Amino acid sequence: MGDFFGLTIGVSSLFAQRQALEIAGNNIANANTDGYSRQRVNLVQSGGQVTPAIYARSTSTANGVMATTPQRMRDMFLEARSALEHGTETSLTTSKTLLGRVEGIFNEPSDTGLQAQISDFWAGWEDLANNPGDLASRSQLLQRATTLVNSFNQADADLSNLSTSSIEQLKTVATGMNTAADRLAELNGSILRATADGLSPNSLMDQRDLLVSQLGEAAGVTTTTHGDGTMDVFLGGTALVRGDTSSHVQVSIAPGTNVTNANQPGFGVGLTWVKDGYPATVTSGTAGGLLDGVNRLLPSYRQGIDGVAAQLSSVVNAQHNQGIDLNGNQPGTVTGANQAGITIAAGVNDQFKIDPGPPGAPTAITLSAGVYAANATDAATLKADLNAKIAAAFAPGAAPAQADVRVVNGQLQVAITSMTPGGSITAGTGAANDALASLGIANGATAATDSLFTFVPATGVMQVVITDPRMLAAATPGGGVLGGGNALSTSNLGTVTGGPDDTYRNFIIGLGVETQAANRRVDIQHSIVTQLDAQRDSSAGVSLDEEMANLMMYQRGYEAASRLITTVDGLLDTLIHGTGLVGR
Repeated sequence: MGDFFGLTIGVSSLFAQRQALEIAGNNIANANTDGYSRQRVNLVQSGGQVTPAIYARSTSTANGVMATTPQRMRDMFLEARSALEHGTETSLTTSKTLLGRVEGIFNEPSDTGLQAQISDFWAGWEDLANNPGDLASRSQLLQRATTLVNSFNQADADLSNLSTSSIEQLKTVATGMNTAADRLAELNGSILRATADGLSPNSLMDQRDLLVSQLGEAAGVTTTTHGDGTMDVFLGGTALVRGDTSSHVQVSIAPGTNVTNANQPGFGVGLTWVKDGYPATVTSGTAGGLLDGVNRLLPSYRQGIDGVAAQLSSVVNAQHNQGIDLNGNQPGTVTGANQAGITIAAGVNDQFKIDPGPPGAPTAITLSAGVYAANATDAATLKADLNAKIAAAFAPGAAPAQADVRVVNGQLQVAITSMTPGGSITAGTGAANDALASLGIANGATAATDSLFTFVPATGVMQVVITDPRMLAAATPGGGVLGGGNALSTSNLGTVTGGPDDTYRNFIIGLGVETQAANRRVDIQHSIVTQLDAQRDSSAGVSLDEEMANLMMYQRGYEAASRLITTVDGLLDTLIHGTGLVGR
C-alpha cells in the first residue's frame, strides 16, 4: 500500500463515492417529481491484470473500485400492469361521472322531478272530475300538462346535450393521445441515440414512462420494451408508437348517424386510425368510458324516458278519446250518419261488438240497402262486413290497426284511433267508398286533432295539442257534458299496474341501481390501483430516509478514501525524503 498503486485505489474510491453521493442527492432533489424513478449506483471491484508481463507484474490483490452506470429502479411488469389497471379505473370513473350527470338531470326524488309532476297531472284530472264545468280547473290541468311535457322535452334535450358534450370530450382525448404518441416517438429516438453514444438515458425513459401512463389512462394501452431501450405502444393490438414513428387516431361518426336521435339502435361513434380509417379497438381508459357512454349508456336512458313519454301519451289519449268535452264532441272521431237505436261499441277481443239495442228493438239491422254485398241481418254479419269495408276504404298499407264505432247521443260515430291526428282518409272505390258514404264519411275526411298529447319518437318531442280548456273530455258518452266520469277514469291511470307511473319508477330504480353498481366497481378498482401503485412506489419511489442513510454511508466512504490518499502520501513522502540519508 505504500506505493503509487495505493493512490490509484484511493482515487478510484473518491470517484465512486462521489458519484454515489451525486445519485443520492439527485434522488432527494426529485423525490416529489412526477414520473421520476429512483436511481442506484452499483459499486463493483475493479478487475486486476489478467495478462502477465515480464517487467509489469503486480503482486497486489487490491485493484480499487468503480461505479456502474446509474440504474433505474423500475419493475417493468408492474409498469405494464399499472397501465392496464389505471385504464380500467378511468373508464369506470368516466361511466360513473356520466351516470351522476344523468341522475342530476332527473333529480329524483324531489319536489320538482318528473315523478312529482306526473302526480300533479293525475291530481289535476281528479280536480276536474270533481268540478268538470269549472274552466279554472280545466285551465289548471292544461297548465300542468304543459309543465309536464316541457319537463319531458327538457330531460331529453339535456341527455342529447350530454351526448354531444361527451363526443367533444372524446375528441379532446384523441388529440391528447396523438400529442403524447408524437412525443413518445421522439423520446424513443433520443433514447436510442443516447444508448448508442454510451450516455445514460434514464431521464428520457422517465419522461417516456410518464407519457405511457397518461396513454394508459386515456385508452388502456399495452407496451413492449426492446433491448436498445426503445418501447412500442399498442392500442387494441395495433401500434400507436413503433420506435420513433407514431400513428394518429380520430373520432369518427358513421354516415347517417344522428347523435341526437335517442331511438337509433346504437350510435356509430368510435375511434379510427387516421392513416387508413380502420377502427381502433378501445375498451378502457377515458376514451373507452366515453365511447360506452355515447353508444350505449346515454341512448338507453333517452330511449327509456321516451318510452315513458310515449306510454303516457298513449294511455291518456286513449282514455281522453272515450270522453265528451264541454261542446258535446268526442275527441278523435269521424262522425257518420244518424242511426238511432243501434249501439256499437269496442269489444275486448273483437274489433267490433254490435248489440241490437234496448229490449223490443228489431233484431234485423240493415244499413243503406244496396250498399253492401248482402244486407246485414244479424250482428255478426254486420260486424264482419262493416269491418272489411272500413279497412278497404284506406289506401293500401294504411288500414287502421283499430277502429271504434259507437252511438253517442243517438248519432253513429266512427273513431279511427290509429290515424294520425289531422291525417286524411283516402277512400277506395266501389262498395268500399259507398260504405263510407253510407256512414256519412266523405272521401278526404280528417281525424280530429284534439287528442291531449302528441309524441314523435324519432325526435323525442312531446306536445300538448289542446289549447282550449273546453275541449278536455271530462264526461262520458251519454252522461251529459257536465259529467266527470272520464276525468276520474283518466286520474285513475296513475294507479294502474304497469302504467306510466310504474314504468317511470322502474326507470329511475334502474338508473339508481346502475349508478350504485358503478360506484362499487370504481371503489373496488381504486383499491386494486392503490395497492398496485404502492408496490410500484416501493421499487421506483424515493424514500428520503433511505437516501439520507445512503448519504451518510457514501460520505463516510469518501472521507475514508481521502484519508487513504493522505496516508499513502505520507508514506511516499517518508520513502522519498526520509531514506538514503545514512552516510551523508
